[in-house]
Amino acid sequence: LAGLMAREQFKSEPSRCIHSAKSWLCHPGVDREVPILPWHSVDVPAVQQMSPVAASAAYLSYLKAAWDQQFAAASPEDAFAQQQITVTVPASFDQVAQRLTLKAAQAAGFPASTRLLEEPQAAFLAWVSEAANQTALRTLQQDKAAEQLTWLVCDVGGGTTDFSLFSVRSGAPGEDPVIERLAVSDHILLGGDNIDLALAKRAEAEFLANGYHVRPEQWLQLVAQACMVKEAAFASDASESTLRLTLLDSGPSLFAATQPLQWARAAPTVWHIKRFF
Repeated sequence: LAGLMAREQFKSEPSRCIHSAKSWLCHPGVDREVPILPWHSVDVPAVQQMSPVAASAAYLSYLKAAWDQQFAAASPEDAFAQQQITVTVPASFDQVAQRLTLKAAQAAGFPASTRLLEEPQAAFLAWVSEAANQTALRTLQQDKAAEQLTWLVCDVGGGTTDFSLFSVRSGAPGEDPVIERLAVSDHILLGGDNIDLALAKRAEAEFLANGYHVRPEQWLQLVAQACMVKEAAFASDASESTLRLTLLDSGPSLFAATQPLQWARAAPTVWHIKRFF
């Protein structure tokens, strides 16, 4: 619920919202412990801005509070502080980003024993832990007549893409597979955020072709709407043939205050943009 409300807020007042905080944690070009977010905001006073570390601590603290409300109210022994906590991070996070993640967790009140685990590895371990998948692994190894198999795990996130190679040797029935990480890709700043930006740039060009210049203060609003269009386009239950993107503007009337586009779906994942009147 909080996330959906934040998204609506971002769509209407993007310069007052912090987004991609985790991506900022691995940005080497800024001081990640200095209040810089929302980035280049003219609406949020400097004294109210947050650092990437503080923003990360804020949502980690929310998760901790949600856990305690749900599980620890009647059973103090189930309190968050009594659990073994693992925080997952992109595989390409360098040592600085990892240290800052742990610092954010500490500020959020996470136990001192909190550890980090790479996201592709966490996902792969979760997959391998399923009994049906372990059976499939053994069957595959028998079919290949191989003692071990090499798996490529592709993790496309919001701001990064990681590729990881794992070696898997399945043990005897009843034993856990033996998993070893062989390699991980370099840090690739490519993810869902980049798709949003690409769609926003295309929409901006379409607006310009129709005589409307997107102002700098409207850019984040355009990115937020592009994100919603992207998610609708890739939704498994997508049924609408068109989606509308509306850019808010100032003007003397309701119609003058909006700049709409219509996105026509021509193929399952291909969208063309044309001016909507």
